[in-house]
Amino acid sequence: MPSYPVDPASDSGLRVGGSGVDDSDGVTAPSQPSSRVPPMRTVVCALPWLLALGVATVALLQAGTPALDIARYTAYWCFGVTLPGVLLARATVGTRGNWPEDIAIGAVTGLTLELGCFALWSVLGRQQQLWLWPLIVALIFVSVPRLRRHWRISSPEPLPLLWSWGVASAIVACTLLVRQRAFAPPLPPAGGLYDQDVVWHLSIVHELTRSFPPQVPQVAGELLRYHWFSHVHMAAAHLVSGAPEATVVLRLWILPLLAVTALTGACLAMELSGRWWSGPIAAWCVIVLTGTSLLPVVGEAGVIFPTSPSEVYVLPIVLGAATLIVRTLRGVSLRAGWAVLALLLVAAAGAKPNAMPLVLAGAALACLSLMVQRRRQWLTALAVVAIVAVLLPVSLLAVAGNVTGSSIRLFDYVEWIPLYHSLTGAGFHPAAGPLLPVGLYHLSVRSLVLLVILLMVPLAQNVGRLVPFAWLGSKRLRTDPAAWFISGFVFAGWVVYLVLSHPSYSQAYFLRLANPVASVFGVWVLVAAVPATMESGRRVAAVLAGGTLIGAGVVVVARAVTPTVPGNTPSLAAAVVSFLVPLAFVCVAIVVGRLAWALTRRRVPGLRGWGSVLVLAALVLGGPAEGALHGFDRDRISLDAKPLAAEVPTPPPIEGLRISPAAAAAMSCVNLHTPNDAVVATNRHCVTGRERPSCPSLAFWVSGLGGRRTVLEGWGYSSQAKSAGAPTPFPERLAVNDAVFTDPSAQTIERLRQLYDASWLVADKSAGPVSSRLARFAVPMFSSGAVTVYELR
Repeated sequence: MPSYPVDPASDSGLRVGGSGVDDSDGVTAPSQPSSRVPPMRTVVCALPWLLALGVATVALLQAGTPALDIARYTAYWCFGVTLPGVLLARATVGTRGNWPEDIAIGAVTGLTLELGCFALWSVLGRQQQLWLWPLIVALIFVSVPRLRRHWRISSPEPLPLLWSWGVASAIVACTLLVRQRAFAPPLPPAGGLYDQDVVWHLSIVHELTRSFPPQVPQVAGELLRYHWFSHVHMAAAHLVSGAPEATVVLRLWILPLLAVTALTGACLAMELSGRWWSGPIAAWCVIVLTGTSLLPVVGEAGVIFPTSPSEVYVLPIVLGAATLIVRTLRGVSLRAGWAVLALLLVAAAGAKPNAMPLVLAGAALACLSLMVQRRRQWLTALAVVAIVAVLLPVSLLAVAGNVTGSSIRLFDYVEWIPLYHSLTGAGFHPAAGPLLPVGLYHLSVRSLVLLVILLMVPLAQNVGRLVPFAWLGSKRLRTDPAAWFISGFVFAGWVVYLVLSHPSYSQAYFLRLANPVASVFGVWVLVAAVPATMESGRRVAAVLAGGTLIGAGVVVVARAVTPTVPGNTPSLAAAVVSFLVPLAFVCVAIVVGRLAWALTRRRVPGLRGWGSVLVLAALVLGGPAEGALHGFDRDRISLDAKPLAAEVPTPPPIEGLRISPAAAAAMSCVNLHTPNDAVVATNRHCVTGRERPSCPSLAFWVSGLGGRRTVLEGWGYSSQAKSAGAPTPFPERLAVNDAVFTDPSAQTIERLRQLYDASWLVADKSAGPVSSRLARFAVPMFSSGAVTVYELR
């Protein structure tokens, strides 16, 4: 097994496990490196990964994904992303002696190479030949003699087979958990309910196949100010694999990224702990086990969000970058690997604006700890700080997205908790008002009590991720710069979540990125708590299993004894009781458990030193395991609570983009029979129903499912829009656009053509009046239900 370096000055006591397979008495048995791996071992080692691939394939087939598209997309990921990435990573970062770890860092390296090549090919106007870039990389590594050795592992140091089964099983479990949400929208041309965010993302993918940098698909000619690197990945996947854009966005993109997230999370855990068995545990904690659903109100604890490609895309990139940062902080020379680290940071900066501030905070804290300890690695930490300091302002200016409305406001997350509105009577004021939320601003006894219980909501949900940081006080961790890097990363995410406000709750994405890193840290602390004299792998497994069962059991019983608070207007006293009962039960369980452990440890001397492991297993694994089994949408206080008296009513949830079969057929016609660079005018702006004041302007039919740039469609997600229901920030454009449908004439159509280069129309009678005179100036090409597609004469 490869050596996972631990900074000697840290005195961490974390030992590196040997290579080989488990034996009956110890965790691992050493094996001699060999230049060749027996074919039968290769087949056996491939079985867990084939199982994960098979489950993913079945899930996709059940969701109606064409088998040919699955095969093409799989080949694209293997040979168009992973292979060139592995070759470059081995030539720069080096090999770990086994394929899973090499593939982990290679896959994220391939994602960054894909970004650069996509940009180059797009500037040259050669997007359709993007399939050449992985071929060029492969030819270079074939033709250059010094690079040929990177096609194979000369001195294999394979990971135990249990490692592969553990990580692959986490990928299988994650696939089964996310498939319902990830594959809910129907594939075109079927009609049905689409999440408006997903359709909007699809429109950006279409846009990237024809322009770079992309325009706003709903407002032709406007430059897109958004973090669109994840959309580059999906556009590249379409161009290289040949799978349709809609199939990539609605089905294929997410599962490979989740698999790479599991691999990179496992690699980071092993880099930190030096133990192979930390990898599978970390994989489960990152993509399967999320939070502890203890209290009667759900808190923010999620990691995987299928409707946010940017969040899913940035996860493996940040975890891969963190792995390299940990190495260099501990004194390992990256040499050419600095280029890969810089590429990963560039990709993270453009993938999600929450990444760079957290990396900056972590690197700065690690630099400070190294300076205090007077260790030379502070220069490498400072180098990371310098790279991020350059990338952060550039990314904010170029691809940060819409930050309009962001402000400093404490605990703004409570605006999204119905209990807050029910108990205060306050309206919905996200990112607006005084320093504290309106309902808590007058610091009365009542409001302070409510503030305390609302603060417990996210803290209790993430208790398994927060408690391990108490071990920072131990000598094992406080002298390790990696611990301070992760601490700065995670704590920065919490600070932003608690003090920043955004009209669309975007502050939550800082916590959502901090959570998986905190999960890996918890696994590291769990491994570090194992006694140094441990010799039996079976004992470790037994203690971990016992702690997991105890933690899950405590949460199950605590929830069972928690009283349900009925009604839409619960009293504060009833809410407090519903919070205190599970917390009191946990306190009683801790006291009883402590006494039982003291008595048992006296009778069984072999248990000495294992108490921390048992507690950490209960927190890090047990509570989250119960949540993963039963889900988090289990509020015991009514979710449909209404404010008693509100200046601004709580907005009703947007159901989504419901498209009739007739409209879906029309969009399919637009996608198949109009030029890719055509500009289309449509009268559909509201997400549903007829055009009316304050309706959510989130219609993305033509730009998303139709795949074409529009003069003006739904403007709710544009940078200029204050909110989805606000009046259009493009009044002149709207007037020119809609005049073609309500009062068509040679003058109105010519103006539309000259100003916006429009050549096609999509008229929807269900959105508003469409003049019968329109056929005089445009040729009806397709009609389905209330929707007619016209080509301008």
